[in-house]
Amino acid sequence: MSFSQNSNAKNNGLVLNVLEIIPSKGSIQIFKSENKTQSIKDYLNEYPEYYFYSEGVTVYAWNIVDNPQLALPNDFNPAAITHKENTLVFNKIIEIGIYQWFKVNKSNIYQLKYSSVYEVQFKKNILSFNGLNIIPVLNFGVHPFYSKQTDKQVIGLSLRYATKFAFDTNETVFQNLKFDTRGLKRNHKNHIIASTNAIAKFLGATNQTANFNAQRNKLL
Repeated sequence: MSFSQNSNAKNNGLVLNVLEIIPSKGSIQIFKSENKTQSIKDYLNEYPEYYFYSEGVTVYAWNIVDNPQLALPNDFNPAAITHKENTLVFNKIIEIGIYQWFKVNKSNIYQLKYSSVYEVQFKKNILSFNGLNIIPVLNFGVHPFYSKQTDKQVIGLSLRYATKFAFDTNETVFQNLKFDTRGLKRNHKNHIIASTNAIAKFLGATNQTANFNAQRNKLL
């Protein structure tokens, strides 16, 4: 699999790339069943070494680990799929392959709620400001696109690098700094939300505004 860069844009510290994924093979050998007997969630729970994807009553499956211990049900048979004939399935295989690569390398990765986009947090590169953290993140998604240049469907990989903010979940640090957390909004886990107002209040109270802005600008 190789990549071809289609476009690049940089605005307000966000870098957006859209790349074309060029598969090294014209077809992929997976498994297929024309008899959907349970939900995809049930399939995933019962056969965790495989990924399942459905189109109507047809269920596609492929292993996400080498040498899976469990065999698929008897109604799953080998099937060769191509990008031209099975665009969405082909894209999903690539998407899950990228996701699994990050998981195997122990990255903090999850799919954004109500979205096809994934987020990877780079915990080794976090900048900490005595209780407030700047976390570098990478958002990516695999999408089908139509190319007017080649008059065909292509596989697009969108990438966006950005930063997000989070307060420490251990609030002892705030007590040591004598920072008053009363009145700050919290999430369902009772953790302080790193809103613009909360960040400004914290930095001002701890005299870290100048250093925070200087370090943050280096990431943009």
